[in-house]
Amino acid sequence: MIKKLAKKCWKWSWALTLPVAAVFLIWAFGSWRFYHDFTLRYGGATPIGLVSSGLVSSGYLVSGLKDFALPDLREGERLEAVHLYVKESEIKKLDARLPRSGREYVEASLLYPGGKAQSVEMRYRGDFQYHWSGKKKSIRIKTRKGRLYNGVRQFNLIVPKTKDLFSNHLSYALAPRMGLMAPETKFVDLYVNGKYSGVYLFVEQLGEQFLRRNYRMPGDLYVGELVGRDLVPIVGREVFQTPGFWTKAAVNNHNPPEWNEPLKALTKAVYSEDPERLLGLIDMDAWARFAAFITISRTTHFNATHNWRLYFDPAKGRFEPVVWDPLGWSYDSFVPLIEKQSNTMDVITSFVFERLHEDHGFLAAKHAAVEEFFSSGGAEYLRSLMDGTGPLKASIKRDHNIVVNMIRFYSPSKVLKEMEEFRRLTIESLDEVKEAYAAPPSAYWDIENGKVMINIDGFAPINFLEVEFAAAPRAVSRATVEFTKDGAINSKDITRRVFAKGKTVRVDAPFFARRNMTFPWATDAPVIIKDAAIEPASYALSLAGAKGPVVRVRAGYADGRIAELERAADMESFPLDGNYSIVPVKEPAKAYAWSGDVAINGVMRIDGDLSIAAGTRVNFAPGSSLVVNGRLFANGEAGRPVVFGPAQKGQRPWGAVALNGKDANGSTLKHCVFTGGSGLKDRFVEYSAMLSIHDVKGVVIEDCAFSDNKTADDMVHAVYSELTIRRSLFSGAHLDGLDLDYAEARIIDSRFDKSGNDGLDLMSSQVAVLGSEMNGSGDKGISVGEGAQVFIWNTLIRNCEIGVQAKDGSDAFLYNAELSGNKKTIDAYKKNWQYGDGGHVFVFKSRLKGADPALTADKDSSLAIYDSFLDANPGGKRKSIFLHETADIDISFERRARSNEAFKASFERLPLIEPYLDLINPSVRGRTTGE
Repeated sequence: MIKKLAKKCWKWSWALTLPVAAVFLIWAFGSWRFYHDFTLRYGGATPIGLVSSGLVSSGYLVSGLKDFALPDLREGERLEAVHLYVKESEIKKLDARLPRSGREYVEASLLYPGGKAQSVEMRYRGDFQYHWSGKKKSIRIKTRKGRLYNGVRQFNLIVPKTKDLFSNHLSYALAPRMGLMAPETKFVDLYVNGKYSGVYLFVEQLGEQFLRRNYRMPGDLYVGELVGRDLVPIVGREVFQTPGFWTKAAVNNHNPPEWNEPLKALTKAVYSEDPERLLGLIDMDAWARFAAFITISRTTHFNATHNWRLYFDPAKGRFEPVVWDPLGWSYDSFVPLIEKQSNTMDVITSFVFERLHEDHGFLAAKHAAVEEFFSSGGAEYLRSLMDGTGPLKASIKRDHNIVVNMIRFYSPSKVLKEMEEFRRLTIESLDEVKEAYAAPPSAYWDIENGKVMINIDGFAPINFLEVEFAAAPRAVSRATVEFTKDGAINSKDITRRVFAKGKTVRVDAPFFARRNMTFPWATDAPVIIKDAAIEPASYALSLAGAKGPVVRVRAGYADGRIAELERAADMESFPLDGNYSIVPVKEPAKAYAWSGDVAINGVMRIDGDLSIAAGTRVNFAPGSSLVVNGRLFANGEAGRPVVFGPAQKGQRPWGAVALNGKDANGSTLKHCVFTGGSGLKDRFVEYSAMLSIHDVKGVVIEDCAFSDNKTADDMVHAVYSELTIRRSLFSGAHLDGLDLDYAEARIIDSRFDKSGNDGLDLMSSQVAVLGSEMNGSGDKGISVGEGAQVFIWNTLIRNCEIGVQAKDGSDAFLYNAELSGNKKTIDAYKKNWQYGDGGHVFVFKSRLKGADPALTADKDSSLAIYDSFLDANPGGKRKSIFLHETADIDISFERRARSNEAFKASFERLPLIEPYLDLINPSVRGRTTGE
């Protein structure tokens, strides 16, 4: 019986052994191929052993079987789906000889939200094997310029690299909350040729379009990498030591692509002994927020050799960091390295961070950024993101190809457990950071030689001190603070930061303990180059004029608490060696006053406030300029203007008057005359106008005249600024009369005559033009471009090539306007693909006269006319032009409105229009004043 059974089993054993053998051969071939391709042939930074290759191959066999039974999802549970279609021949091209073959684009199709498939290009992306060695591969998509996908042209579909899947997305979400530039990200379900490929992270690709979306001027976006595919044979060097190896993700087209002079200056400044060189090249507030971001997200991924993205702003002349691949809250790798340091809140992974964290002004800005994050509900915001992962979790249950570190397969249930653990750890981490920044430092006081001695030891600063006397002191005539640094006693005047009330003198200045950059505690942490050890520091406070015994000293802290300090006799003195900007209080601006005739030769810089008296004439030699890094008060009078002009008649053009930076906020120019200037290229900043205003708020220009500028693009230019212009004249501009980029402005009762190009040129700005005139512009009276919005009321635009033109995602609203004698009255079109849209114009209660065709709009744009008079053929593609039934050519209604309805309600709610609703006259067509 047994023999019979054995013979029978033997006879049919092939039914078992053949499938097993087939599976074994498939597994063995897959293992060998993986090992051959990614270890023997490619090698790479992380070679994979033969055993690990076998584990990977077996994992893919199992996942392939599970893919046959994917659970259905209800509509509300779904992630956004991305459908990609690629020919098999194109996939073979990508896979032919990885990784190099995967870097070449191939043709594909992408299903757009409207349901239509459009041609795109795709390739693999990523420096390391985990991006492209597995079944799930990270992908980059590039659309056609005229067919943006959800508003972007280039984006990445990235295989999440952490076991919780969520950490990088949460890190990206933190960045804009901290006021930092970062790409848009979201989780999506990817389908390739109709087959589910799993959960991917959609990440916008960095480039010029990214900068524009973040309201930055087009400029150079530098990429600093010395690892991965970009590895270069420079052992022990930092990216900041090798400016020649940086590349660009976006290029300022005003310079050659290879131009990197600002980066060279930055790399020299980082290693300079003069900290001011570095501070002069960076946006310190942005870098402080970046450091705060790193602290909150517990990342070390921005290190000495890897992962740097820096934007150089050509209007500010400063570098700003961009968050890319942050990998925050990596509890298996980065967080343990940070926790091995004595100071776990200041993460020093690069020499640039070492220098900055030695600067007490930087520390104060960083602390302010962290405190603002928590006080504004930032932690609750992150928690809400972690709690709102229902669709992601539903998709994870369908994804059987989740691989961590290239060889470890994670089941959906295990990933979901890791997500819960990540949530728990991250909430704990946020609490730890909040507590560290709120914990008061240890501090003591004593009196020595009439000075109040303060010793402080701790991570957080003392935000202010209160010194209480036995009796009310007389007014403090002078206040200084002394400290020892590098063997010398330094004294700083803080008189303007001292206030007396009753018996108490308040010193409104921050005091930090010393940051001493020591070698990191963990030798297995090469990405952390220094431990910013906290050491005690001593300060001596002198309050001249405050007599009498001090009875107590109190300290104020970031959370609003005020605590009395303990008095300690015979306190030891501790230096602040290697630290900078100690007691970081802003010095009062220097004040300069001009009158009479002032001669300018070369580039004169005023680091302070400048007042110019009525009747003053500022005479510029050819090519000479004035750069004011403080407030300018050029307050002329009627008949006694302040004149900015050439030193001699017939000379070559002079340069520019430039208002630069936040210290110039509140500048005023009244009864001024500007003539004969051009512009200035000042090291790394281009001032493109005779009057250039860069990053200044609250500027008022009244009763001024600008005329006959030369060579430069604009007569007046403002960028990143806010200004009001009243009763001013712009005449004879070489090109544009007034150019506004990323600005907010009100232009009231002003006139623009005979501009060589545009009277008013707008880019990504919010502007109201009220009661003004545009006459005889060589191109547009008002050009509204690149995401700008303008409200034009009671304004005359005549005898221009084009009256009003809107393009590239811009909106123009005309009310009680008069357009006459222009070769084309209104035009709307799409010019720049980066905005994905054309221009949109809305006209109310206006008169449009004297052009044929009067109105044109392309297929990407729109033009709508309500209750207005036209005397000519609308022209254009009528599909894009809407004439409301109240719009007509009846001469009896040329001035009289058909209806007294002011607006459609939807327009009244627009923030741009709402402040001016009281001005409009709904019963009149055209201007309500003047002709």
